[in-house]
Amino acid sequence: MFLTKLKEFNKFDIILASNSPRRKELLESLKINFRIIPSDFDESSLDPVKFSTVNEYVLENSKQKGLTVMNKLNSENQKPDLIISCDTVISAKIEQEIPEDLKNNPVFLQIGDRFVMGKPKTKENSFKMLSFLSGKQHNVISGVTLLFPKFSSDENCITFSNSTSVFFKNLSTESINAYIDTSEPIDKAGGYAIQGLGVCLIEKIDGSWSNVVGFPLSEFCEKVSEKFEEIEKKK
Repeated sequence: MFLTKLKEFNKFDIILASNSPRRKELLESLKINFRIIPSDFDESSLDPVKFSTVNEYVLENSKQKGLTVMNKLNSENQKPDLIISCDTVISAKIEQEIPEDLKNNPVFLQIGDRFVMGKPKTKENSFKMLSFLSGKQHNVISGVTLLFPKFSSDENCITFSNSTSVFFKNLSTESINAYIDTSEPIDKAGGYAIQGLGVCLIEKIDGSWSNVVGFPLSEFCEKVSEKFEEIEKKK
C-alpha cells in the first residue's frame, strides 16, 4: 500500500513532466518529493481522426509527453526512477447535429461520437463551452503514463486512464456570463475549474474528484505502489 511505502518512495528520483500548477498541488498533497521538468511535446501533432476513442487519444498524448522528457534526460545521461505524465480532457457525447459554429472551432475536437474540449483562450469560446455543457452529463478523462527509465523497454512503461462523470446544472445566460467575468474559465479544460468557483456550476460528480482537477490520485497510488514493490523484490 502507498502509505506504508511512503518513506521508501521518497528515496526515489521522481519527475513530473508537467508545468500544471494543479497537478503539482495534487502530487504535493501525497507528501512525496519530486522535480518538475515540463514536457515540450506538441499536442497538436496528434491527429484526433486517427483515434477511435478518447481514451486512446489521452493515453497517447500522455505517453508522448513522458517520452519527450525521458529522451531529453537520456541525452543528458540522466535516468530518474520515475517520470509521471498526464493528459486530461473534457469529453461529451454528441447527441445531435454539431452546430456550425463548433465544427471548425479548434477548441472542439471530434473523436468518434464524442466532443473533446480544450482550453478556451477567449470569453467567446468559454461561453460556447459552458452553454454546451449546461444541463448535461460529460466526462473528464485522464490518461496517465508512468515511465521507469532504469528498466528495460518491455517493462518500463505503465499507462492507465480514469474517467469521472460530471453533471452540470441548467445554467442561465446570466450565470454563465457572471462566471466568465471572474476569468476563471480561461485556459481551463472545458472552461471551468471544479476546485474554484466552477463548483457552483456542478450538480454532482460520479468518480474521482482529483481526476476532475487534473490527476487521478487514488489510481496513481495503487499503480505506482505495485510497481515499486516489484522493484524492491528485484533488488
